Amino acid sequence: MKKLFLFLCVAVLALSAGFAQRTTKTQNFVLTVTVSPSNAKIFVDGMQIKGNSISVTSGAHTVQASAPGYKDKSVSVSVSADMNMRVDLEPDTAVLVIKPRENPGKGPSKGNGFGLMELWIDGMQVKMNRDAFEVEAGRHTLRFVSGDLAGETEIFVEPGQQYLIEPELSIRLTSKGPK
Repeated sequence: MKKLFLFLCVAVLALSAGFAQRTTKTQNFVLTVTVSPSNAKIFVDGMQIKGNSISVTSGAHTVQASAPGYKDKSVSVSVSADMNMRVDLEPDTAVLVIKPRENPGKGPSKGNGFGLMELWIDGMQVKMNRDAFEVEAGRHTLRFVSGDLAGETEIFVEPGQQYLIEPELSIRLTSKGPK
């Protein structure tokens, strides 16, 4: 009987030791995300993080980054140790640089070079208090107006590119009129 009792005790201990080995404690690791552009927001498993590091459990995680003017990006990552990763966002906008044309022989330009020129992008007026404008990639209609003169053009822009626009408004005389 003592031998049977001793055998059962040893068996129970062996089973409980085997079970204890199968249950593993969750480990935490530091995930550091470097993102470009540096002003991008970083999300891990749907939650925005402060800074660029977070403590995560081992296993699969989703890292997302977003910034104005850039395409959002999502990356799946498997973490099994402290980890550094880089996420580079692709531009989603283009830059239009507006430069008024010089008027040689007419003296120096006055003011900001735009005078009273108005800029309309896709039917919406834009203040001309600067010379560079971000627009989404794709086709746009630009309209320049100064007094009774106007010019309009369509432009197709690709993300991450910069385009120089030199508006020229002029009057062309097509007939001399009556004599």
